[in-house]
Amino acid sequence: MADSYTIESILAADCGLTTTRVFLIDLVDGQHRFVARGEAPSSVAEPYNDIVAGVIQAIRQLEAATGRQLLDDVDKLIRPERADGLGVDAFVATVSAAPPFRVLLAGLIPELSLASAQRAVSQVDALVEGILLLGADAHPAQQVDLIRKVQPDVVVMVGGVEGGATAAIGTLTDVVTLAGKLLEREKRPELVFAGNIEARPLIAEKSSGVINFHPADNVRPSLDVEHLGPLLEELENLHADRKMARLPGFGKLSAWSPVSVIPGSKSFGQVVRFLAEQYGLNVLGVNLGSGQTILASVIDKNFTLTTGSGWGVGRGAEQVLRDAALPSVARWVLAEEATQTDIANAALTKALYPQSVALTPLELETEQAIAREALRLTAQRAAPLWNNENYCPYPELAPLWDLIVISGGFLPNQPTLGQGVLAVLDALQPIGVCTLAMDKLGMMDVLGVVGAVQPLAAAQALEHDGLVTLGTLISPVGTGREGETVLSAKLTYPNKEVLNLEIAYGSIEVIPLAPGQKATVELRPARAFDIGWGHKGRGAVAEVDGGILGLVIDARGRPLQIPENDVDRRRHLQKWRWDMGC
Repeated sequence: MADSYTIESILAADCGLTTTRVFLIDLVDGQHRFVARGEAPSSVAEPYNDIVAGVIQAIRQLEAATGRQLLDDVDKLIRPERADGLGVDAFVATVSAAPPFRVLLAGLIPELSLASAQRAVSQVDALVEGILLLGADAHPAQQVDLIRKVQPDVVVMVGGVEGGATAAIGTLTDVVTLAGKLLEREKRPELVFAGNIEARPLIAEKSSGVINFHPADNVRPSLDVEHLGPLLEELENLHADRKMARLPGFGKLSAWSPVSVIPGSKSFGQVVRFLAEQYGLNVLGVNLGSGQTILASVIDKNFTLTTGSGWGVGRGAEQVLRDAALPSVARWVLAEEATQTDIANAALTKALYPQSVALTPLELETEQAIAREALRLTAQRAAPLWNNENYCPYPELAPLWDLIVISGGFLPNQPTLGQGVLAVLDALQPIGVCTLAMDKLGMMDVLGVVGAVQPLAAAQALEHDGLVTLGTLISPVGTGREGETVLSAKLTYPNKEVLNLEIAYGSIEVIPLAPGQKATVELRPARAFDIGWGHKGRGAVAEVDGGILGLVIDARGRPLQIPENDVDRRRHLQKWRWDMGC
C-alpha cells in the first residue's frame, strides 16, 4: 500500500446488484467502531451507467446523518482525513453487481474430474449452462451447436490424470475450437483447462489464434487426489478481469482504493474464516441478497465458499422460481386464498422491481419462500464440499456447526428476527447444538476488505458492532409422531434457578435467556432422537449462550417433514411461526 499515513478512519462501500451501502469506521475511545451507514440504489444500469454514482449518493446520505463532510464540491473523496475532521484516511470497496460467468463444463468422466470441476465452479460467481461429454452418445455437431446456443463466457475443460492419454482431450478441444470459429470474435469463450498437464501443448496448438487458452493445475492429478485451488484462482482472476473490471465506473472506484476491489462474496468468506480461526469454531456464514446466495463454511479448519449465482430475493427471484419449481416455493406460503399463479406473479414482480417493499402478507410470504428455496438450492450445491465424517454424522443432513452467522441484505431485515431465523432453520435444517448470530448492520461484506488496509479496525468493528448474538439452537435428529416427547431438558440459570422442560415433537420452543448470560442445560433425548453426536438416545450437558431470542429448541425433527395436505401444511406453518414469535 502506497499511503504512509496512519489509517484511523475508513469508508467501506458494498456495491450490490440492487443496493449500495457505505460504512464509516473510525476510532472511538481508542477502539475502531462502526459510526454510521448510508445507502442508495445501485447505479450500474440505466440511467446512470456508473457504479460510483450510487456510492456518492450513499456517501451523501451518510454525510447528512453525521454532519461530517467526506466529499468535496466536485464529489471527490477527501483523503486522508484532515485535522478539522473532514474526509477519511482510507476507502475500500466490494462489488457484487457484476454478472456471473456463464460456464460450460467439458470432460471425460462425470464422477471424477467433471465432479471436481463442478465443485470448483460452485465456489465462484458462475452459472453452469451445460456439460460437454466425450463418449459413445456424444455427437460433435450437437456439442458445437450447444456452445453456439449458450455462448458461454468460459469453457472449463478437465480430464486425464497426470501422465494419462491426451487424444480424448484433443477431440474436445476440436469441438470448442470449431464452435469458436463459428462465433463472432467478441462472443468466443475463454478456454480454461485443468487436466492432464501433458495435454497442454496439444490444446495450445489447436486453439491458437481462435480462442484464449488458460492452463491451470490438474483438478485430479490422480484418481484419489482432488486439487481445486489453481482452477479456482484462474476463474476468480478471469471474473475480475472480464466481468468486474468492465462494470461502468469500476476504474474510478478502484482508483479511490489503495487495495484491490474484490467481490462481496470473497470479503464475506474472509470474515467467516477469521471467526473460525479466532475462536476455534466450525462456522457457517449465510448471506442472502438480491441476486445471489452465499454459504461460507469452515469445518475442521477447511474453508469452502459456495455461491448460488442468480439465486436471490430480488433480481434472482425468477431464477429461484425456475430452478426450485413453483410447488417447492408455494409450499412455504401460508395464505389460504393464494393460488400458485398468485405466488408466481408475486415472485416475478419482485424480480422486476427488486427494491420494492412487500406491502401484503402474500408478497412477504412469497419473498420469504423464495429465500428458503434459494438457501436450499445453494446448500445442495455446497453439500459435496461439506463432507467430513467427523462433523457430518448424517451425510444427508447439515454438518455440525458451532456458530451460524446470518447476514446479507434480506434475512436480517425481516419484520421480526424470528422470521429471518425460521427461514434459515427451514431451509438448511441445522442439527445439534450451535450458537446463532446475526449481522444486523450488513458489515460482513466489507470487513474482509477493510482488513486489507487495517486488520485491527476490521477485528474491532466485528467484535463490538458487527454481530448480534441471537442465542443457542438445539436441533435433535430423528422423526416421530406429533406431540410425543422428543427431548427432556433441565436448564440451570446463572442464579441457580432451574427450569425443567419436556419438548414435544413438531414444536419449536423459545426459552428466555438474556444476552450475555450463560446457562447449563442437561439434555436427555428420547431413544429415537440424537442431539448431534451420532448416537440416538445419548444425553449430554452443554453450556449455552443467551441472546435476543434466547434458547431455541427446534423439535420438528430432521429431516423436516412438511405435510402434503394443504390443511395440515398450513396448520404446521402457522404453528411454527407462532412458536418463533412471528
